Amino acid sequence: MWFLLPYVCLSLLAPMLFKAVRHVRAWKVVAVTLFIHLCTSFCISRYGTSFLFHNLWAYNPLLICHLMFNFSLGAMAARSNFFERMSNKTYALGRWRSRIAVLGVIIFVLISCMFKYNYFYAFIVITLLTLVRMPQWLMFMLAGLGKQSMNMWMIHTWFCYYLFREFIYSFEYPIVILMVLIAVSYVTSIIINLIAVPIERRILTRSEMKEKIAI
Repeated sequence: MWFLLPYVCLSLLAPMLFKAVRHVRAWKVVAVTLFIHLCTSFCISRYGTSFLFHNLWAYNPLLICHLMFNFSLGAMAARSNFFERMSNKTYALGRWRSRIAVLGVIIFVLISCMFKYNYFYAFIVITLLTLVRMPQWLMFMLAGLGKQSMNMWMIHTWFCYYLFREFIYSFEYPIVILMVLIAVSYVTSIIINLIAVPIERRILTRSEMKEKIAI
């Protein structure tokens, strides 16, 4: 679970980081953190096996810097209303917008199969999917999953590799395994939020809660 400690540290540092870049343009924040991400990627690929993986005192701080790009990319998109602006700018395309977006998703999925890592892959796919016209029930379902997505990302590995490995993989077929894992992670996330949110409200001040929502 290599990402847990760095993510916890980033979450604790988030108020300070967002305050520091509050008056910095979003694209500059993304550019700087991308540069840091590329540098740390080189260090991990070059010295990971020989040194970093065996010395967590050096590896974990490096991972915090490494994950900062993904962390800030989502935060800056939210701060600048990126998805809403993209939707408004492409509205005039009408039905063609959905077709172009679906084609774009297919292309980027194929690209991801050809290249080991694409820094903007997930962000671009998410952006394209927001431009696709979907049935109301599908939008409602995706919105529900989105509210629990962070918890689901944090806990799903525990279920499929550690806690309920035999149960999860007993369904044999990959698509069934995926659906069961999503369902179990989703229900668990709801339970966690029922416990965590009241505690969080007691700990955080009103101003901190507003900053958390608005980034």
